[in-house]
Amino acid sequence: MPDVPDVILELRRLAEEALSRAASAGSAAEVKALEGAVLGPGGPLAAHLRSIPKLAPELKGPVGREANDAKRRVQEAVAARLAELEHAGE
Repeated sequence: MPDVPDVILELRRLAEEALSRAASAGSAAEVKALEGAVLGPGGPLAAHLRSIPKLAPELKGPVGREANDAKRRVQEAVAARLAELEHAGE
């Protein structure tokens, strides 16, 4: 199992990549596909969330907080981009 810094760095990288992709998406369909790919049951964020119970007790808190923060940030970016595209008449 990777140590906390590796897992946290991976979660941050995942979130930043998703935020960048959401910001540059040109259509609502593209944004929704990104949302499913990142946040959906088969996505990398869901895999990280499912792995938390298997971590050592002292790692669960920091990794769980980072995973939840990444999920929240991606959800907010998706919602914001969808609103922008709707407002622009996409």
